[in-house]
Amino acid sequence: MKKIYFIKDVAGKDPWFETLKNNYKSLDAIRDLLDWHREGFTIDIELNCHSEQDEEHYETTLLPPSVGGQGAAHVISVINMVVEWLHAERHFDIVLVKRQTKESEELSPLQSSLN
Repeated sequence: MKKIYFIKDVAGKDPWFETLKNNYKSLDAIRDLLDWHREGFTIDIELNCHSEQDEEHYETTLLPPSVGGQGAAHVISVINMVVEWLHAERHFDIVLVKRQTKESEELSPLQSSLN
């Protein structure tokens, strides 16, 4: 499954409304990231900044903890980057790709919701 969240530039529009939408979309992406990591999926993450002053690209893969994943520190660093870019009012997109792993295939939907 692939999800893309577009965090738009607020200049020239209704800034309060656009800021609220951007905050909601960012929180939604963070929630999906945390849920998928907790459920044991491998997650490909891409952050692409499209601001005029600085174009930046960040790409990483989060492995589940049971497969030698980087653990909470790596997840927190990705979340921190999203929050920093949001606070700096950058125009960027978040791409999350959830890939199956052996651990996530072994858990039933009920078991994964209880974890």
